[in-house]
Amino acid sequence: MPDPIKQELHRMLREDRMRQADILAALNELCIEEGLPAISQISLSRYSVRMRKMGQKVIELRDVSAIWVEKLGEMPEGDAGKLLLEIIRTLSVNIVTGINEDDEVSIETLNQLALLS
Repeated sequence: MPDPIKQELHRMLREDRMRQADILAALNELCIEEGLPAISQISLSRYSVRMRKMGQKVIELRDVSAIWVEKLGEMPEGDAGKLLLEIIRTLSVNIVTGINEDDEVSIETLNQLALLS
């Protein structure tokens, strides 16, 4: 999907003011204008669910990051604190992007790491 169409899709999903059927109709109009095949309802539904899950993970990670800042400070001192903060950042990115879908790392695990420091 071309970037302008994907950006429009993200905007519509973020605003959450349109029904999915209306979003699909608007997207398919854009696809027709670009000479692209139509998007199926199933594809849109799956994408929408994935984006909502990712958005929820981002919100949860923001909440956990508040604990990190409180515990470690903006700039932790000592090699152990810096290493722990870097590990937490890396794991956070992995969680949000889905890199670790088969791993055991969760937001709850990150929260516990932050509390241990």
